[in-house]
Amino acid sequence: MEKSILRQQVDVLLNNQYKEDDPIRERLGELVDDAYDGASEEEWEDVKERIDRAFSLGENGGTEGEPLLPSSGSTDVAEDIRVADDPRPAFDTLVTEGFYARYLEWTSEHESPSQYHFGAAVTAVGAGLGRRPLIDWEARDLYPNLYTLLVGPSGARKGAAIERAMRLVIPAMGANRLPNEGTPQGFFAALKRRLEDTEDTADGIITAPEFGVLMSRNRNKEDLVKWLTDWYDSPNHWDRALRGEEIYELYNVCISVLGGSTLTWLRDMPTDAITGGFMPRFILFDAQGKRFWNSRPKFNQQLERELSHRLARVTDTIPDRIGWSDGAGGVLDEWYERDIQRQHDASTDPQFQKWLERKQAAAMKLAVVWQLADGGPRDEIAVEWIRKAIDVVNWGDHTVERVYNALGVTQEGQAAADVLDQVKRMGGSATLRQLCAALKKSYTKSRVQGALNTLLAAGDLSREYSPSRGLRWELK
Repeated sequence: MEKSILRQQVDVLLNNQYKEDDPIRERLGELVDDAYDGASEEEWEDVKERIDRAFSLGENGGTEGEPLLPSSGSTDVAEDIRVADDPRPAFDTLVTEGFYARYLEWTSEHESPSQYHFGAAVTAVGAGLGRRPLIDWEARDLYPNLYTLLVGPSGARKGAAIERAMRLVIPAMGANRLPNEGTPQGFFAALKRRLEDTEDTADGIITAPEFGVLMSRNRNKEDLVKWLTDWYDSPNHWDRALRGEEIYELYNVCISVLGGSTLTWLRDMPTDAITGGFMPRFILFDAQGKRFWNSRPKFNQQLERELSHRLARVTDTIPDRIGWSDGAGGVLDEWYERDIQRQHDASTDPQFQKWLERKQAAAMKLAVVWQLADGGPRDEIAVEWIRKAIDVVNWGDHTVERVYNALGVTQEGQAAADVLDQVKRMGGSATLRQLCAALKKSYTKSRVQGALNTLLAAGDLSREYSPSRGLRWELK
C-alpha cells in the first residue's frame, strides 16, 4: 500500500465531524490492518502519529486539542485507552494447553484477570522447585525462582490471585512461605531457621499483596532492596554486614517474591528500588481492573485435585540439572542476539534497557517452571516451552514501559511528573490546551497528551466532560 493512500485514509478520518454514533473504533481498526499490509516502518510511524492525533480531536472534530470521548457511549475511559494503546494479544491466547491452561480453567470464574492467576501460579511453582534444577547456563548459576509483580488499581483482585495460588501450591509442593512484611533482619532470621531445619537450603517465597508496605521507605527497611537484589541470583554463599552490627550469613539461598501493587504504592518505594537493578528483576503482569464481577465464583474440586496431584508428582521428580535441546538453544540465541539486541539499540531509556538485559534470564527460568509443570522433558529445555516463555516475557514489555514511565524514572516519566505538578498549580483542573501552553518550552503537545494518558492509567487524574466547561483533566 502506498504511503499516499494511507495518508488519505487518515486525513478523511480526521476531517470527518465527530458524531455520537460514529463507529470510529472500527474504522481505526480497519486502518491499522491496512497499514500493516505491506507498509514500511516509516509509513507505519506516520500512520501511528496521525492515529494519535485522531484521539486528540475536539468534541466536534476540530482542533481544540481535547481528547475524543469514547464513541461507543462507554464511560470507561481507562478501558478505551487500553484498547487504543495496548497492541498485545489477550493474555489467555498465550496459555492454551498444559498445566497452566488447566489452572486458568480452574480459576476462570474468579474475578482476578488471567494474567494475575498465571503470574501467581508460575511464581509459586518456581518457589516449590527451590534450588532444583540448576539451569545449564555458563554465564552464572541460574535457578527457577521468580520475582513477579501484579500491577493494577485497587480492587483488581491481585491479592485474591496470590492467595489462590498459595492455597494450591503450598500443600502440594511444600514451598516455604515467608512473612509478607518485615525488616531485612527479620527475613534473615526466617531464612536462617529454614536453613537449620532443612540442613541444606535457605529458601522460601515472600507473598506481598501490598508490595508498597513490604518495600516502603521506612528507615528500618533501607537494606531490604539490596538484600532481595542479591537473593534473586540464589547465591551459594551470601553475607552482609550492617553498620557495625554482626555479619549476616546464609548458604544456598533461593528466594521467590510474589507481590501486588498499584502504581501509587510503587511510588512509595525507596528510590534505589526504582532506579537501580531491583525492579528489572521482576516480571510484571498488569491489568486495568478485575475482568468481571462475580460474587460467588465456583472452583471445580475435581480439577483442583488433579492440579494438586500433578504438582506433587513434579516435586517427586525434579531433576538436579537441566540442559538445552539444540532447537531450544537456537531459539534462545536468536531471540537474545537479534530481537533483544535490536530493542536495546533502539531504546534511549537506561531503565528499560536494564529490563531488556534481564529478559533472557527471566525467560529461561519461566521456561523451566512451565515445562516441568507440564510434565515435559526433565533433562533438557525443549523448543515448545522456551517459545512460550519468550512470548510471555515479550508480552510484559508493554507493562514495563507503562509502569516505569508512571514511576518517573524515564524521560516520559519526568513529563508525567511535570504535567501532574502543573495540574496541581492550576487548582486541580486543566484543559489540554492550557497545559500545552504552560509547558510549551519543555514538551510538545504529543508528549503532554502521552503524559496525561499515563497519569489517567495510573489513577492520578480523571477525565471529565461537561457541556459548559468541555473536557478537562482533574486531580483524583
